[in-house]
This record gives sequence, C-alpha cells and structure tokens, in this order.
Amino acid sequence: MKKRLLSIALSLMLILATLSPAMATIIYGAAISSVDDNRYIEAVAAVGSQLYLLDSTGKLTTRTTLSSEETLMGEVMTYAGFIADDDNETIVVNSLFEYNGMLYGFNIGDGSVCELVNAQGEYAPVVQDVKLDISTMSRVQEDYTEYLQQLHIFQSGGWLYYTGMDYTQQMQRQAAGRLNLTTGEHKAFEIEAIRDLAPYDDGKILVLIYDETSMYMGGSSDSDDDLAKIAVFDPESNKIVSSTTLQSEDSMDGYYTTGICYADGQVYYRDSTRIKALDMATGEVRLSAYTGDTPYGGMNVNVLYADGYYVSYGYEGITMRKLDSENINDGALVIYGEQGNDAHKIFTNNHPDIAVDIAGSGSRTSDLETIAQAMVSENQMLDVLELSVSYMPVDKLIEKGYCLDLSGYPEITSRIEKMYPQFRDALLVDGKLYGVPIDMYCNTFGVNMNRWEEIGFTKDDLPATVIELLDFVANWTYDYADEFPDVQLFEQESFKDMLFYTVLEQYILYKDAKGEALRFDTPEYRQLMEAFEQIDFSEYSTGDEAEQTIYYFEQNSLFSTYCSVGQFYNSYVEEATPMLLPIFGDDEPLIGAQLTVMAINAKTKRVDQAIAYMTSYLDNLTKRTVNITFFPDHNEPLEADYYQNNMDAFTEALENAQELLEAASDENKPFIETNIEQWENYIEEEEANRYDAAAEELAEYRANIAPYLYVQKQSPIYRGSGAASDEIGQLIQKYTDGAIKIDQMITELDNRLQMMELEEQ
Repeated sequence: MKKRLLSIALSLMLILATLSPAMATIIYGAAISSVDDNRYIEAVAAVGSQLYLLDSTGKLTTRTTLSSEETLMGEVMTYAGFIADDDNETIVVNSLFEYNGMLYGFNIGDGSVCELVNAQGEYAPVVQDVKLDISTMSRVQEDYTEYLQQLHIFQSGGWLYYTGMDYTQQMQRQAAGRLNLTTGEHKAFEIEAIRDLAPYDDGKILVLIYDETSMYMGGSSDSDDDLAKIAVFDPESNKIVSSTTLQSEDSMDGYYTTGICYADGQVYYRDSTRIKALDMATGEVRLSAYTGDTPYGGMNVNVLYADGYYVSYGYEGITMRKLDSENINDGALVIYGEQGNDAHKIFTNNHPDIAVDIAGSGSRTSDLETIAQAMVSENQMLDVLELSVSYMPVDKLIEKGYCLDLSGYPEITSRIEKMYPQFRDALLVDGKLYGVPIDMYCNTFGVNMNRWEEIGFTKDDLPATVIELLDFVANWTYDYADEFPDVQLFEQESFKDMLFYTVLEQYILYKDAKGEALRFDTPEYRQLMEAFEQIDFSEYSTGDEAEQTIYYFEQNSLFSTYCSVGQFYNSYVEEATPMLLPIFGDDEPLIGAQLTVMAINAKTKRVDQAIAYMTSYLDNLTKRTVNITFFPDHNEPLEADYYQNNMDAFTEALENAQELLEAASDENKPFIETNIEQWENYIEEEEANRYDAAAEELAEYRANIAPYLYVQKQSPIYRGSGAASDEIGQLIQKYTDGAIKIDQMITELDNRLQMMELEEQ
C-alpha cells in the first residue's frame, strides 16, 4: 500500500510539473461543515475572538468558539513538493500564527512568512520579504529533506516560538526555539525534556517539562521525577526562572500531562482525562474542564486558548472545551472501560453541555468486588460501564442488582430488537434487559488458500475437524516439510502454547454449548489432547524466540489461530480464509464471539444522561464491524471511505494528461502516454477495491459465519480471584513446558474448578 501511494504521489508531481500554474476555482465566503471523519487540522490560530483553521487539503477557514460553522477564506498548499518550479503564485504554509492583529502563515520548507488575513479580516495573501533561518530545522538527505515535525507554534514579542520533534538526528528528540520575524534570526533553547511551550507575561514563556525516560528508570515512589513541571523560561538568558511540579491523579504520573496554554494568570493543561488550571499567583491547582477523552487522547494534539475555551486539534479535527464553567463542580457522567471509539466522540462533540469523564487508565479490572465498589462509591461513581462478557463477571453484577433494568426504555429496546438473538439477548435475564451489545471480536482457525494450493491441495483436502487439523500438523514434517521447507505452519514458528490455548477455548465453547459443566477428565478432552500430544513440537522450534518469524498482519503462514471474522476492511495484504471446524465431526463448528456490552449503574444519579449516551452509542456503532455483524438486515454494500475522492482525483489527473497529450511535442508524448496508462491502471484498481463490504462478502458472512457465532462467556477457569487464575495459568505452563504430564494437569484443573464453584456458592 505504501509503495502504491508513493507511486501515485510521484506521478502527481510529474504531471503537475508539466502544467502551467493555475488557481483552482474557490467560492470564498462559502459555509462549510467542520464535521469530517477524516479531516486533519494542520494548524489553528486565534486572532481576537476569531479562529482560523488550516486543514491538510489546504483549506483555510474561519469560525468562532461558539459556532461550529466554518467559512472558507481561501486555499493554500501545505507542501511545496507538488508545485512546479516556475510557480510563483501558489501560497505554501503549514503553520498559522497571529501577529499585530493579523493572521500569518509560516512554511518550514523554505522559511517564508506570508500575511494571510489583513486587519480588516480579508483573505489577502502577501509573502513577506523576511526569510526565517531554518537551517537547524531540516537536514538534506540524498534524495529528500527531513524537517522538524512541528508540534506547537505561536508568536510573542515579534518572535515565532516553536516546539517539535526532531528526527534529523540519530535519536529522535524534542526541540524548541524561536525565530525573529524581522531579521530571520534563529535561537535554539537548551531545555532538557521539553514537551510544550506557551506564551506568558513580561517577555517570558511557559515550558511544560516531562522526562519520559523516568518511566523506565525505577525511581522511588515519593520522587517527583515521574511528574511533569510547568516552568517559567526567560528566552533572553536561555534559563528557567521558576518551576512548579504538577501532581497527577493518573497512575502513569506525568506521562499524560500535555497541552499547555495561558490566559489571565492561569495555566491550563491536560492531566489524563481532565483539564486542570494552575493559578500562577497562588500555585493552586483546580479542575477546569472534562475532556471527555481517554488519557492518551491528548498525546498527539496541539492546543491553544481562545475566548475562554481550551482548543485542541490534530488528526481527528478540532475540539472545544469550555473552561471554568458554572457547573464544573457538579461532576460528570463517568464512563468505565471506554477506549475513545468514534461513537463516544460523536456523543461528546454533539453534547458539549454534558460533562463526560472516562474512568482512569489504571482502574480497569475484571475483579467483581473492585467493580462493585466503584459503582457505589460517592467519589466518581461509575455511571455507564463497558464490560467484556468473555472476561468479566457481568452475570454476577446483574445477579447482585448492580445493573439498571433497561426494559422500560423504548429508545433502547427499539434499537436492539433487530439484532441477532444471541447478541440481543446476551444480557436478558428473566425477561428483563440489563445491557446492550456494543462491540464484538471473533477469531477462529484460518488457512492461507494460496499457500494451500501451492502445496498441491484443493479446498476439499482441508481438515474438516480440529482433530484432523492436529493430525495434519503432527504429520507435516514427515509428509511435506522436505518438499516445502519454506512453509511456516502458524503465525509463530514455536506455536505450542498458542495452539494449546486455541484448542482449549474450542473445548470450553463445546461444553458450554452442550449445557454441560466444564470438566477436563472426559473422553472428549482426552481424545483432543491425545491428538495434540502426537505433535512433536521440537520439530518446529528454532530455540531462539528473538529470531522467530511472526506473521500477524500479512498472513504468510499456512494456518492461523487468530483469523478474524466480521471485520469488513479492504486489505491490500494477503489474508487467511476462516476454517470453521467442529472438534470431532458430530458437533457444530463454533466461533467464539468475545462480546462487549454496555450497562448502566442501577444507582446512578444521571439516568437521563446515561440513557442518552447509550442511545447515541447504539446509533453510531462501528460501521465496518458490529453495525453489520449485529444486524442481519444491514446488507447495504459499504463503500471504502476514500473511494470517491480517489476516483475524482485519478479521473481529473487522467483528463489533464489526455489534454496535455493533444498539445504535446513528439518528444514528450511517450512520457505522457506512460502517465495516462498509470492513471487508467489506478482507476481500474480503485474500482476493483471500491467496497470494504461488497454484496457478495455480506452474503458469504450471513450464510457461512453468522450462524456459528457463539457468545463466549467468562470461562470458569478464569473466574476466581487473580491468584486463582494465575495458578491455573502456571499449571498449564507447566504442562506445555513438559514439567508435568497430561493426567496431572487434568486432575488439578478439575480440582481447582470444583474449589472455585464452592467459593461462589
């Protein structure tokens, strides 16, 4: 895929280099939507109460903090590589900043500065005479130039301050400095572990300092080394004047402290999922806003202060959070287990009036008592919970009355009534609904059919049961290894543990589907393990795990134990084909569905907000997975996100090339004809990959995958305390390491199961 995109980019450059400069047609002043799933905001600057945004397509727009509607001001290029050498008209900027009440742009590629919006608020680009010294911000390689990756840029006192990631040295490092907007002079700052800069008072600037290496140094628990600091820095003397250590509520200490900005004596910054304010006069820290985001959501965004708002922007667009609102002390709707999915972000963006907080990164657990205590705690009570049915005691929470009965909320029941029954009814107890499915991951055995057929087999030769697959593996070395020495059987060369656990999960599903208590001293499990023990795993071990070839993303091994099903993404790499295998032949094949559900705390004081959150989440389930796999009637083919944009671009490039050909000299015609052929090939390939979920793929899923999905409940062998689960894991490891025999493992597993069952009574 990377090679294909690079080839497209190079072809674009070659085509554009042959064209005379021309300005695209732009409807200035037109309103555009700021909601775009794939919109990358390169830069934002505030001029008074007006915000200016530059996105990756070069659109320069303006909006206020109170309205999401943007007005298109003009278009620029954010990268000069696509511009013809003799083009002196196209404006190139990749950063924005305010200077003397006007909007300017900076191009790190050549150090140029351009006035973009004048004092009257009109888009009137004027390139300035000054060129800023960028010599230390780039490095010329043999055939390309590496630039500092700018993270934050602002103007203060006639200097352009920046911080960014420097990849021009052998080791990446944070870099910071300033550029004089009159003389172009550059001055680097000598500050260790700098993470961010912000303007301050009296010619000083603020610096956020955090040494990420402290995470790995094993410092004492009472040390401040793991915490971030806010420092006042004097750029004239290149020295820190004062600093304040920022205490953090997150278990990762200062790791998630990011994004500083300043206004009226207050420094605002992200501390994990929240925005804090540091009063520079008193040193007091207070809660200022909830981000509604995950702790790591602030790691790759830039921020600025604008008109009472904390503005963050980056690859996922722009987000506004009101600072110090009147209801900040009223708390927030607390979500447990959320990972920052699109459905969550849509709710927080559409409901800025509802404060949302995500339970801390260190609080996730599968322990029943810990979850239950957090659900009744007066300190950050969990309101909405996202729980794994496969790995968490969800049934026990329902049994003990911790989950709200949702049966009386038609806005919820109407949204799940058309789901497949096994998902819809996963949390249905005695006719009452206690939660809804929101996500699912399924994997099963898979086979690389290309490799299978290269060996000389057909589809009819595939193993028909798990027992047959184990027999095939046991006989591979004797029957085929000499003839096919380059074929690797599974994702890892040493696959004993991986295969054991996959077979174990299949057996647990088998027993649960039969409605039988899990026991291992049974004829079925002994038959299964007899086939497993026929494999001489020493034949497949390299002896050095570091030298093993591991195939996870591009499926080059013959078989896979982690073949995902129900995920509709167009892939440009070779993938495994699912093998639906019963264990013995007289049983149904089963695919374990690891189900994530959403429940509401029965004791929540925010029922209406929680119901609104759940309703919105169900309306925005992931379109390439569970929005298809949960609903049997969701069969509309799903077009790839970039299909139409790519087709439009390729078609336009083809038409331009065809026009050039008509007027080209005989000398240039062969080159242009080659480009025409390239664009035709791109169009053909794009059309062939138009759908992430084509009609035939959906039909295949409905017929051959969906009927065999079985909700994988929390296994009894992992149901006990953490210590009990660890003991079982250690017991299995002893067996796979050869320290104990199969009879001892079976006996001890059954003994532990019986003990855990007695403890639960």
